[in-house]
Amino acid sequence: MQAIYKFLFSSRLMGMLLFVFAFAVGGATLIENSYDTVTAKVLVYNARWFEVVLLLLVINFIGNIGKYRLFQKKKISSLMFHLAFIVVILGAGVTRYTGFEGIMPIKEGEISNTMFSADAYLQIDILDQAQEKRFTYDKLLYLTTITDNSFLVPVEFPEKDKIEISYKRFIKNAIVVTEEDSVNGTALLEIMLGGRNNVKIYNGEVKEVEGLVFAFNNDTRTDAIQFIGEEGNLKVISPYEFLSRNMSELSVEDRDKNTSDLGFDTLRRDTINQIGLKYLLFTQEQQIMVNRIYKEKKIIKQAEEEKQGKDVLFINLNYQGENVEIPLFGGQGYTPDFVMHQQGDLLFKFGYGSREIEIPFSIRLDDFVLEKYPGGVSPSSFLSHVTLMDDRVDLEESHTIFMNNVMDYGGYRFFQSSYEPDESGTVLSVNHDFWGTWITYIGYIFLALGFVLSFINPDSRFSELLKKVIKLNKKYNANEQKFIQLVKAGDNSISANEYKNAIGKYKGALKIKADKKIIAKIVNAEKKIEDIIKKGNLIRSNKKRAKDAKLLIWVVLILEVISIYASHIFKTNVATELIILIVLCIVYLVSAITFIKWFRRAYYNLNIRTRCNYSEGWAAGSWFVPIISLYRPYQIMNEMWIETSRLTKSKSNNSVADSTFIIRLWWLLFIMSKASWKIPSTITGDVLMSIVIIISALLTVRMIKLYTLKEEKLEELEK
Repeated sequence: MQAIYKFLFSSRLMGMLLFVFAFAVGGATLIENSYDTVTAKVLVYNARWFEVVLLLLVINFIGNIGKYRLFQKKKISSLMFHLAFIVVILGAGVTRYTGFEGIMPIKEGEISNTMFSADAYLQIDILDQAQEKRFTYDKLLYLTTITDNSFLVPVEFPEKDKIEISYKRFIKNAIVVTEEDSVNGTALLEIMLGGRNNVKIYNGEVKEVEGLVFAFNNDTRTDAIQFIGEEGNLKVISPYEFLSRNMSELSVEDRDKNTSDLGFDTLRRDTINQIGLKYLLFTQEQQIMVNRIYKEKKIIKQAEEEKQGKDVLFINLNYQGENVEIPLFGGQGYTPDFVMHQQGDLLFKFGYGSREIEIPFSIRLDDFVLEKYPGGVSPSSFLSHVTLMDDRVDLEESHTIFMNNVMDYGGYRFFQSSYEPDESGTVLSVNHDFWGTWITYIGYIFLALGFVLSFINPDSRFSELLKKVIKLNKKYNANEQKFIQLVKAGDNSISANEYKNAIGKYKGALKIKADKKIIAKIVNAEKKIEDIIKKGNLIRSNKKRAKDAKLLIWVVLILEVISIYASHIFKTNVATELIILIVLCIVYLVSAITFIKWFRRAYYNLNIRTRCNYSEGWAAGSWFVPIISLYRPYQIMNEMWIETSRLTKSKSNNSVADSTFIIRLWWLLFIMSKASWKIPSTITGDVLMSIVIIISALLTVRMIKLYTLKEEKLEELEK
């Protein structure tokens, strides 16, 4: 047991957990970019393993508070940092299990006390009309295209057979297409109105078009023009009187006549009249052409373009031994398209999408104001003037909600999010997470206190390091004065490192003094350093790092090619693509680290040989500093290339190629490969991005090889 406690509270476990946490969050970002937020939630944020990592972190932090006795005045800043992380993680847990969010659309002048959840639910409503009994159930669903979405909802309805509702399949971003199918399709009647509007009416459907109501084998509407029968035996009954003409029997001479001269039969209202295909009907000043009857089936499939359609959940309903597949259109951020289904003696109502949530007070939208840029249609700002009404406390007060001006009431926060497409109302974003928010804020307060106390507490780690820096600075200043005196005296007992560290710093200042004797001393000191360099005492070998960097870049290249083939040629499943993506990211990270190690070692060796513009630390750090990372690594690589060529040329009578074209091309392609991550994900965009990355990697390998040859030649000349 003691060993378990020791491991749980160890710094090693803390480091491992923080690494896993950082890697998980980074991976979740890539998953969200490649798929969607729901997939990132399922695989990372809402996953049990991620919660275990956070729980172990809390246990580790709590254990370390006792282990290192942080409840002391001199360790108060460390205590604040530990408490901050503990409280923030606890606040995140409260938010995860008690908080919710959504949207509230309100039309101008209307009152609302309902919001729609951000998460998607399977909504079930079962009604026994005979016994007036009802069963309702909402199941939270996070459906993705790469995970197992299976679920089963057993329903025990009083005095009824067992009901089972289960997952069948899921299509993201779906559209409905139709195709003719004489075997499995549904019969439909196709008519044309006014010679331009083609209308399809499915068997059993009622449709209202251009002020007229049409029905095909459906007599529920007495005000409808009802078409009855099938192909070869079609009849019509209408609440209006008809004029009709069979256009298929027209002679050649008749086709040249005006429509009014053809001669029409009169069909009486509310009477069954025999007609057929290609009949032209006139009623209510509307021209109707009966084109054809055929069978058509609807096919639901994934759209080729992103964000083109809603998601579709297919469920299987099992009742009284009968299985029925029911498609439900909706998804996260969509109100569900409810489907009514009668099976046996029960009426089922299903929906998949945002759930209505009733809040304990109401909001009235008094005025929605939308301002646009002068001379344009783009909105510059929009705001909502609302009235908050709470009958529980007889409250009625006015508020204005706009960007960065939030309305807080009763644990709910209302943000101005969007507006109705027709500008007739507002869309408010709603967040309900009172306790989670305040607990997290308390954690942030602890974190801020930790930073402040680190600066003012004389016993903090920061103060300790500051004292060491001051002490080292005093020692450096003393050595600096000693060095200047020794150089002036011409003391040759100073080591090469001492000369090297100080000459560069004071060379410019001493030259300004125009002291020829001092300049001569410095030249002699530089020669001494050069002699030591020839012996190889300061130069570090970079061959292995160059070899490792090239090898890993080749591995990245191979994986990139595999990724292209897997995604766009072999059309592998998304799970395989995700595995390849994760492996590619890991290898890419290791490859980048290896390249930077080679890059820094090469610049270190150059700094030993000559005075460089930057310290060797910049060779590694410049890759990670925003803005600077766009140009500083190029400057360093360019300097390495030119200076190494110059040194080689100065020690050899042979000419040395020092063209920096390859450096400029390498950096251009590198910037393009970074920018290509911002290109929207399409087949063409992905392929182009991969091509740029491949060419950039090949050029990087070539550049490493050429520079390594330059280094080796210079080393030979220095021997």
